[in-house]
Amino acid sequence: MKPAGCEQVWRQHPASWPRPARAGLGLIVFCLPLLSAWHLYLVPGKRALTHSEQEEAQLKTTYMQKLQQTVTLPALQNRQQWLQQRLTQHEQQFSNSDDLAIVLAEIAAAAVHHQLRLEQASPAPVIQSEHYLALPLQLRLSGHYHDIGRFAATLATVPRILILNPLQLNGSDNDDVLSLDTTVLYYGRLATANSP
Repeated sequence: MKPAGCEQVWRQHPASWPRPARAGLGLIVFCLPLLSAWHLYLVPGKRALTHSEQEEAQLKTTYMQKLQQTVTLPALQNRQQWLQQRLTQHEQQFSNSDDLAIVLAEIAAAAVHHQLRLEQASPAPVIQSEHYLALPLQLRLSGHYHDIGRFAATLATVPRILILNPLQLNGSDNDDVLSLDTTVLYYGRLATANSP
């Protein structure tokens, strides 16, 4: 139960209250709007500011990434153009399947140029892949060791793809002359080979 003197003090006008009570009431009246403003305006504003700062950092990162892409775009376009040119060159190296006579003429010309004797040239069964045809041609040549090496080097420089595999060198009665048994693989376009 409250003392009677205390109840009388609270019923009086606040100006007549004791100093500690007036100070407490003033503090409550001062702090209440501040706390209300803090919770109603400052806390949501602080959250929005934090969100904006995070968004700004993310936008800066995205900007730097896009700037880097923009800087490297001409180099990437040059690289793509170079790769397209290389692909076109490689596609041109594929023979048509009906080029057997041309390939055989190139091989014979290289053999004659390097003083080799073409003893046998016979086509082998075609090896079909998903994207190309491998057209093998079995060869037997005879000549000197270095001439055979130069012949293989010459075939490596022709504009179409020709692969010698396997290479088998055999000796003969004449010690200077070797016999080369090999299969020349040349590659043809699948669509051209399948066309009528």
